[in-house]
Amino acid sequence: QNLAARAIAVIGQPDTPLSDLAAKSIELLLEAMVEEGAITATFDYDPHSKFAWKDCPCDPTRDQMPAIRRGVRPG
Repeated sequence: QNLAARAIAVIGQPDTPLSDLAAKSIELLLEAMVEEGAITATFDYDPHSKFAWKDCPCDPTRDQMPAIRRGVRPG
C-alpha cells in the first residue's frame, strides 16, 4: 500500500480529541500534498483501521477525519 498511499501519524493520548490547531495542520498538509501533486484532489482519507485490525487512529481522531477532509480545498 505504501506505493499508493500516504500516512499521517497523530501523536497523543488515545482518548484525547485533536486540538483545532492539529486538525487544521493536517488539513493544510493535505492541501499542500494536493498542490505538489503528491496526491490527487479526489484523494480518499481513510483511517488505518479500515485496512488493518487496529484502533488507530483512535475514535476521537477518527471522528474528526470527515471534517478535516471536507476542509481541504481542491488544488
